[in-house]
Amino acid sequence: MRHRRWSLTLLAALLTGCGQLLPPSSPTRAWGVPYTALVVPDGSLNPFDGRADGYRVRIEARHASNTFLIAHELTHVWTWHHKRLMREWEGVPCAVQPAWHCTAREAHADAVAQAVVAAGCSAGDLGWPGVPPTGCTLPDPDDVHVP
Repeated sequence: MRHRRWSLTLLAALLTGCGQLLPPSSPTRAWGVPYTALVVPDGSLNPFDGRADGYRVRIEARHASNTFLIAHELTHVWTWHHKRLMREWEGVPCAVQPAWHCTAREAHADAVAQAVVAAGCSAGDLGWPGVPPTGCTLPDPDDVHVP
C-alpha cells in the first residue's frame, strides 16, 4: 500500500510538471489548436518572459500583448499538439533565444513568431484574450522552413 501511494504521488508530480497534457475545452485557439492562456505576475517565469507547457501558455503581465512572444509560445503548443520533433531545425541558430537555450524547437518557434509579426498579425489573431485581432492571414507553422 505504501509503495502504491508513493507511485501515485510521483505520477501526479510528473503529470503536473509536464503542463496540460490534454487539449482544453476552450474556444481559445491558434492554428486550430486549443490552449489555455494565462497572464502571470512579472518575474514569476524568470529567466523567461513566457512559457508553454503542453496546452498551457503563461506570459508575464508586462508582455501580455507582445505578439512575437505569444506567437513563439503558441508555436510550442502547436508543436506539442502535432507531436513534431522539428529535427530539420537542428543546428539552426535561433533568431531571439540565447545560444544556451537554442534548440531545434526554439529556432522554429522564433522563425514562426517572426513570420507572424512580418504578416502584420497581432496576438489577437492567435486568439490571445484581451488583444483585438487585425484579420491578417496567419502564416502556417508548417509553411515556415529552415532559412
